Amino acid sequence: MRYGKGGNVLPFYFMGWVICTADTADWLHGELKNINRHMPTAAENKLIFIEKTGHTYQQKEQEIADIILETVKEWHL
Repeated sequence: MRYGKGGNVLPFYFMGWVICTADTADWLHGELKNINRHMPTAAENKLIFIEKTGHTYQQKEQEIADIILETVKEWHL
């Protein structure tokens, strides 16, 4: 599914480091849909974005740990 942005350059670095167009970045949407097709919990899955990070989340370790902790707590309520 295309969102009409086509060849427009994204207004941010994709994955924190790549300059690319909307069409090029569309693989992420397709990859997530494919993963969900194989998961029995697809309706419950949640995508979490950590802003202003690169693909290794450097300098964001505590933020990631807090998000993981909150996510695990939600599962066990």
